[in-house]
Amino acid sequence: MLLERTIKLKLVPLDTESRRLLHDLLKKYAELLAEAQRLVVELDIRSVKRAHEALYKLLREMHRELHNKYAEEAYRRALANYRSYLKLKRKWEKRLRRLGFEEPRPPSAEGNKVIDLHISAFRLSPPLLEVSYGGGKTMKFLAMPNPLLAKYAGWRIGNSKILVDKGSAYLFLTVRRNVEPEARPNRIYVDVNESSIDLLVADWGHGLGLFLSVMHEGKEIRRRYRILRRSIQKKVREIRRRNQLLRKYGKRERERVNQAVRRAAKLMADLALAYNADVVVEKLKDVTWRPRGNGELNYRLRSLPYRRIVESIRDKAAERGVRVLEVDARNTSVECPICGHADKKNRKSTTEFRCTKCGFELHAQLVPTVNLARRCEGVVARPAGQEALLTLEEAPVVSSGEAPHDPVNHDPARGKALPVPKTAKIIKI
Repeated sequence: MLLERTIKLKLVPLDTESRRLLHDLLKKYAELLAEAQRLVVELDIRSVKRAHEALYKLLREMHRELHNKYAEEAYRRALANYRSYLKLKRKWEKRLRRLGFEEPRPPSAEGNKVIDLHISAFRLSPPLLEVSYGGGKTMKFLAMPNPLLAKYAGWRIGNSKILVDKGSAYLFLTVRRNVEPEARPNRIYVDVNESSIDLLVADWGHGLGLFLSVMHEGKEIRRRYRILRRSIQKKVREIRRRNQLLRKYGKRERERVNQAVRRAAKLMADLALAYNADVVVEKLKDVTWRPRGNGELNYRLRSLPYRRIVESIRDKAAERGVRVLEVDARNTSVECPICGHADKKNRKSTTEFRCTKCGFELHAQLVPTVNLARRCEGVVARPAGQEALLTLEEAPVVSSGEAPHDPVNHDPARGKALPVPKTAKIIKI
């Protein structure tokens, strides 16, 4: 698996000539990008091969004084923008149009502030950065220190970007590393909900499991910022000011949700290391959102950052050498883990699950994780006294302020408590 990280470094030009060449390069690269974007849309180009054949020579002729890789990066970025636009348009035609959303607009290079750098067009020897302009000219910058450079030392440097904004320049350095996660004997089954991430830790060595619930603030963050957006739309009459405020608080909302997601993903990965376990999640393609009659419920379901959480878990787990497995997600909330009977009537409420066929009962929040275990391992969790490969012990759902001690894992065979490592402490994210 390929891991990728981005490190932001502030750049200081070492001389006046480097500053002048940087702004000249930005202007010319913007012209290359604009022409590439126009032609990609007009010719409906969707492959790198066709883009190279149709655009490379034309772009090189526009500015032959530049390094040849700038022409290549321009058409690659234009192609990526066009593909994203086509994907969004298909989504709009399929579902968003009938919900009242505006049709997405074709991509444009207007107001571009970014220069895409091919790996062969720059060289970083901290703290010195050298960027090739072309024709034997080189721009030299002082890259300001960033502790992440030491953290990711040894990772391969890839294609990167320079952002020029309000007289300042920043290098967004991309580093990569290939990792091969190890297979582990135990499992952690993960079910993502509106305000919590429910876990079943399956310790096969001791023949038991532990239910945990990690509380996160994703739902509450979304709710607060929705109220704030409505207030701004209602009270601020001046359109320009209103849009500025909406962009400002929209960015802040995304940052806070992303922070909560990263904290949750890091905790999942640390738990997996502590229990020597693989992480099992639901297949993303099986997770769909269907409009309901309640507008508030529709918003809550649509804004749940499920895919972002799962992708973050996958990323943080791979960084620690932990495998992430996928399991079919259909009917995990309404299917009985004992007899396999799937019926919406099985789920009596948000907390009560009782199978209408066999009478099996369990907390409704915990049923999806048990079904993930059943589908992944081919075994069924059963009540005490019946045949079982896995005995389940239900733990309370708590937040950090309500948990005076670390959760404990009781081994009934030995009659004593096995302390859970500190990384497994239940917290509110």
